[in-house]
Amino acid sequence: MIWVWLLAGAVLVFLAVLAALLVFGTVEVGPPREGLGVDTGLENLDYSDLPEVQVCPARDGQQIPYRLYPAEAEKTVILIHGSSSRGRSLHGLAEHLAEAEIARCVTLDMRGHGWGRPGDLDDIDQLEHDLADLIEHLARQNLAKRLIVLGFSSGGGFALRFAGSRYGEEASAYVFLAPFIGADSPTLRPDNGWAYPQPGRILALRILNALRITGFNRLVALRFAIAEEDRSVTTPNYSYRMMLGFAPKPDYRANLKRIARPGVLIIGSEDQDFRAEAYPDDVIAHARDLRFRLLDGLAHMDLITKDQAFRVIGEEIRAI
Repeated sequence: MIWVWLLAGAVLVFLAVLAALLVFGTVEVGPPREGLGVDTGLENLDYSDLPEVQVCPARDGQQIPYRLYPAEAEKTVILIHGSSSRGRSLHGLAEHLAEAEIARCVTLDMRGHGWGRPGDLDDIDQLEHDLADLIEHLARQNLAKRLIVLGFSSGGGFALRFAGSRYGEEASAYVFLAPFIGADSPTLRPDNGWAYPQPGRILALRILNALRITGFNRLVALRFAIAEEDRSVTTPNYSYRMMLGFAPKPDYRANLKRIARPGVLIIGSEDQDFRAEAYPDDVIAHARDLRFRLLDGLAHMDLITKDQAFRVIGEEIRAI
C-alpha cells in the first residue's frame, strides 16, 4: 500500500507546484519605453473625422463594432489593429487607402479591446469566428468580392492565424505589417520593453490545458507597459485565451504552410520590436506565396503613421 501513499504524495506536490506557478509565476511590468507602445506616432492623428461606428452581429449575440471608409474601388480591406490597441489606431492608413480610391476600408475593435470582457475571450478561437462573421456581414452588402485582410503587429500575427484557418479562403489576399510570429521565433526582439509574458503562470496553464483543464484560461498571462494616461483607451492585460487567440498558432510554420492565398509581409528596417532580417528564413521560406518587402529607415509604428509606408502599402494592395 505504500505505493498508493507515494502516488498520492506526488500528486499533492504536483498540484501544489501548479498552484504556486498560477499564483506567483508572474513578473512585474517595466515602465513604458520611449519609441514603443500603442500611442507612439499616433498622438498627432486627427480623429475628428472618424466614420460613425456600425455594428455587425456575432454568432454569440454580441455586436462587433466597425467603421467603414467608403471608396469607389473594387477591393475592400479589413484592417486589424495591434496588441492592446483599438481600430482607430489605423485611421490614418484607412483614410489614405480610401481617399486614394485604392480600396474601401473597414477598421474594427477586436473583441476584448473596448467591448466584451477586457483582454479576454470565451475560447481561444473566438476572434477567428468574429472576423468570419464580419466578412459574412460585408458579403451581404456586396462588399467582400475582392477582400483583403491586413493586420499590424499582433494583428498581423492574428491575420496569419486566420489565413491558415478554415476561414482563410474567405479573403482573396493578405497584408502582414510587422507581424508578431511567436515568442519562440527569432523574429522577436527579447526584452523589447512592451510585452511582459507571465512565464510561470503560462507554464502551469500549458500543463493544465494538456490535461484538458481549461477553467483557468481567464487568468492574465500577458501584460503591456502602458502609460497610466493611456490605460483608459487601451487593453493593458491579456488572458491566456487572448494571448493565444490573438496570435499565430503555436506551430507557426505549420500555420504558414496552410495559407492558400497570396500575401505580402512588410516591415521597417528599424523596427524596435521585431528583427526584420529574420523574417525571410523564419517566415517567408515556409509560406507558399508570400512576398517580403523591407522599408529602409522605418520603425515599428511608422508603418501605420508615415506617408512613406502608406504609399508602399497602397502599391502592394493595388498589385495583389
